[in-house]
Amino acid sequence: MSADDMRVRMAQFSSEMQNIAPMQQFAKYIELYARTEIGQSLIDVELNTLTGRKSLAEVCKGRWVLIDFWATWCEPCLHEMPSLQQAYEKYAIRGFEICAISLDMDPERWRSYVESNNLLWTNAIDLPANGETSVAEIYGLQSIPANFLISPQGEIVAKNLYGEDLLHELSHHMGK
Repeated sequence: MSADDMRVRMAQFSSEMQNIAPMQQFAKYIELYARTEIGQSLIDVELNTLTGRKSLAEVCKGRWVLIDFWATWCEPCLHEMPSLQQAYEKYAIRGFEICAISLDMDPERWRSYVESNNLLWTNAIDLPANGETSVAEIYGLQSIPANFLISPQGEIVAKNLYGEDLLHELSHHMGK
């Protein structure tokens, strides 16, 4: 469903119903979701990468980037790693980048996985400091794996591309 579809559904409830806490939370989610729909601009955040702090806009500037949310404990995420590696090997030379943002709570487990699996793209971990909002929350995530394909102009052009769908979308935008 699009954010507009969700807003229409929400409006079908009485104002009393819309004012209860779970419905208010859902209304907030709709607004978060709207910010990450196809056609929206990249939401810039500060990332904790293997090499230090870096802005997401800096990673994405002027190239195709797949922002991939994952974790070492997420089996479906790990199942996607070969597809990500294949896409990176094929398109990195043409300016494609992956920005993998891990939701791991153990930085050493994350770092060990990245290094032992030779993940050469930008790797970050989503460990917000006290009082900060997590990157996953800013992007309105409800589950992982989740990803966003960003154009060189900083626009979200696709979401949740896996396996052959990712390769097909990249070939469409970057050539075979």
